[in-house]
Amino acid sequence: MEYLDLRCCAAGTAVWLRSSFWPHLAAAGAVLLLTPVLFSVRSLSAQEAAFPLELAAALCGVILETPIFAAEREEGVRETVLAKYADYGVMCALRCLCALAATLLLIALFVLFLRTQGSDVGMRELTGTLASAAFLGGLGLLTAAGLESEAAAYMVPVLYYAFNYSAGRERLGDFYLFSMMSGGGEGKIVLLSSGLLLAAAGLTVNRIRVKKGAVRR
Repeated sequence: MEYLDLRCCAAGTAVWLRSSFWPHLAAAGAVLLLTPVLFSVRSLSAQEAAFPLELAAALCGVILETPIFAAEREEGVRETVLAKYADYGVMCALRCLCALAATLLLIALFVLFLRTQGSDVGMRELTGTLASAAFLGGLGLLTAAGLESEAAAYMVPVLYYAFNYSAGRERLGDFYLFSMMSGGGEGKIVLLSSGLLLAAAGLTVNRIRVKKGAVRR
């Protein structure tokens, strides 16, 4: 790919960050700001700290990754983007990286906040929460690409999140979202890897859909 193409994709991503991404970033930040109201955050053990992390902070992945295709759902906007920017698929991949980076940053800030409150948290809790967030976000991203519906894209990971309560670790194994709450934490590498694969699959499906649509036009 030529340098000019990459620069054009980066410019398009910057426009998306300014115009479409910040409301979702604000929503994810609001969830974290409300978390101390719903959960205790002072002097928690690692297992106790997993409750606000896995039940609340992990939702940042859904909020930030799921809507990266939403701006182009309107036909006129999609045609403008496809005509103006060099490679829409690359631009969506850059958006996904930005969403993952923002998810990591927010979770890291929340972990740091818990530490200032005397809670026993560190890299293990940070990476474990990121794994759950990435899996939920990847699930939403793939659903958004496959069904072209943001409503369904949010519903699927939320339903999976809720299903974890009734299913438990015994039935879900390494795909259990709340393993740190039960004093474990095993399987987080599987969740993280699966989340990244789901996101990659979502980007691929969306790219194919957009190309097919461009051919038909």
